[in-house]
Amino acid sequence: MKINKLALGTFAAVAATTLSLPALAAVKSDVQPGFYAKAELGESFSQVADLQVRGNKANWDTPDDDYSAKIGNSLLGSIGIGYRISPLLRTDLTYTLRNQFDYSKYFASENYTRVMDIKNQTLMANIYVDANGICGVDFGRFNPYVGVGVGMARNETSNAITYNHKPNGTDFPAIETFSKNSFAWQFTAGTAISLTDNLSLDVGYRLVDLGKISTGSKAPDADYISPLATSSAYTHEAFVGVRYSFV
Repeated sequence: MKINKLALGTFAAVAATTLSLPALAAVKSDVQPGFYAKAELGESFSQVADLQVRGNKANWDTPDDDYSAKIGNSLLGSIGIGYRISPLLRTDLTYTLRNQFDYSKYFASENYTRVMDIKNQTLMANIYVDANGICGVDFGRFNPYVGVGVGMARNETSNAITYNHKPNGTDFPAIETFSKNSFAWQFTAGTAISLTDNLSLDVGYRLVDLGKISTGSKAPDADYISPLATSSAYTHEAFVGVRYSFV
């Protein structure tokens, strides 16, 4: 799996910064109740999405084929606002954009390649448990955590085209751009690294349910076609961010 160079460089910079920091005890942003803001950058690595024809398969030239495939990788960016309830618990509301997924699958039986672009947006309400709040445990400037979130996803498909590789074959016209809203969830694990009393680096991992993905149901040569759609699509994500506490 090829990791985006920007993400790799960012993680290298975080590692170098962390190793250069002196040891610190847990800081007030890990203990005192109060609001915080955060921003993150990272990479989202798709798992297999269960794309299938939803409706009349006769609209498709390869009705017996499985359309499930990975939808590619995407950079991600997140912003959020949160509140620390106690040393143990905090909660936040986070918006994340992933706009570079590229689905592509080749069908040997017909010598076609079907492609589409996918833009994902999620709005998640999260709750986290911080290790420095458990029974007086103190990891110093490191504060490991786990969290879960639920919310809404909006997936937009565009440039959904079937390319015909047959001699003198004609490509199929693009299906209409289409957006779908659905329920989504995520699991997060990471470590906050205190830089000052108020500012922390945040390095972590997420498993995300991106919600449901669907193509449109119209194309220039047809009033209606059965859409390709999923019941679920998942990604593994690595991210690095900053968190500022207003305490």
